[in-house]
Amino acid sequence: MFWIAGKVIEWWPTLNALHGQQIPLFVGSATIDLTVFLFGIPLAPLLAARFARAQLQNVERSTARLKRNRANLQRKERAKDDFIVH
Repeated sequence: MFWIAGKVIEWWPTLNALHGQQIPLFVGSATIDLTVFLFGIPLAPLLAARFARAQLQNVERSTARLKRNRANLQRKERAKDDFIVH
C-alpha cells in the first residue's frame, strides 16, 4: 500500500502539499479503490456469468454423486434381504 502511495505521490507532486500521517495510506487505498472500481464494473457481468456457470457445474456434480450413492445403498439393501423361498 505504501509503495503504491509513493508511486502515486511521485506522479502527482501536488499531493506532497497535503500534511498528515494518514495521507500515504489514504492515497494508496484511494488508488486501489479507484482501480478496482474502473476495472471491476465492466468485468462484473463476465465474472458473474463465470461464477454462476461454475456453481451450476458443482450442483450437477453433487447431484450425480448423490444418485450414484443412493443406487449403491439400494443395491446393498437388496443384497442383504436374502429372501429364500422353500
